[in-house]
Amino acid sequence: MLAPNTPKSIKLYDIQSGKPLNYSIEHSMDILELALNQSDLSRDRKVCFLDSNKDLYVANVYTNRVVKIMNMCDSFCWNDSNDMLAAIADEKFYAWVYPNAVYLDKELLDGCKYEKEVSDVGRNCQIQNFTGSFCNILKSDGCLCSKTITPYAGLLLNLLNFQDGIERGLKLCRYVKDKILWTAFSAICINYREIHIAETAVASIDEVDKVGFIEKILKLREEKYNESLISHYVLLLSNKIEEAENVLIQGKLIYRSIKLNINLFRWDRALNLALTHKQHIDTVLAYRQKYLASVGLEENNSKFIELSKEVSIVIRH
Repeated sequence: MLAPNTPKSIKLYDIQSGKPLNYSIEHSMDILELALNQSDLSRDRKVCFLDSNKDLYVANVYTNRVVKIMNMCDSFCWNDSNDMLAAIADEKFYAWVYPNAVYLDKELLDGCKYEKEVSDVGRNCQIQNFTGSFCNILKSDGCLCSKTITPYAGLLLNLLNFQDGIERGLKLCRYVKDKILWTAFSAICINYREIHIAETAVASIDEVDKVGFIEKILKLREEKYNESLISHYVLLLSNKIEEAENVLIQGKLIYRSIKLNINLFRWDRALNLALTHKQHIDTVLAYRQKYLASVGLEENNSKFIELSKEVSIVIRH
């Protein structure tokens, strides 16, 4: 709910009890319009909102993650029976098959989006409804026009309601042979942690880096490596960095958690972990010095400067 006296804050309520949740979604600009998706799963419950700058955002209700997906948006609408999202911007019609991809990978989000020219609807148009594969648009002169996308997109999402929905989705994508559908299915598999099928899906859209990463996870499983290590790689594939770090720490893989932050250039976090667990402090400092030397910069972080005077560092080339 958007209160008139607080247009930058979205208040959230529990549907069953009617009680407000203990957090809200805060935004830097005034929010003009918002809508809740129609997903049956609580983990996929999202709110989409348009701010006064005409920027379109998607926010997960329970994780409170807010991500901008479009600039200069005129209108948007959730599908009335699944999780698809439609929008109009700059005289173009967009339909995202699987908006959850926004939390996984920007390339997957862009890849699972249908795009059509709609110069015939003009500016200041409004999406009235998005039912099945049909989207009805109200033009500024009061006339209605319809835009459509492939009906297989909605069918793919509806298959997820079945216990063997992922397997059925794979068969559908192989039958349709649509790259946008394959991209949406790739994001679905990654989000559902169906790693074996995800390998087939990402290979179908030529995502070589993701195929290599998934093969690494599968190899670790075959060789029966530490389960915490494998889980952390699965979470990284889903772009859940904080959760991946927590899994490593809980599994007492402190060096791995420190190296994870070093690889992501989160130097302060890597150093804090090393200081908290009182190990590998020299490793963090060594990697930091090596990185600064490679980019030709001087150290300006007071914490690193102070520790460099106290800890001996040996850098092997």
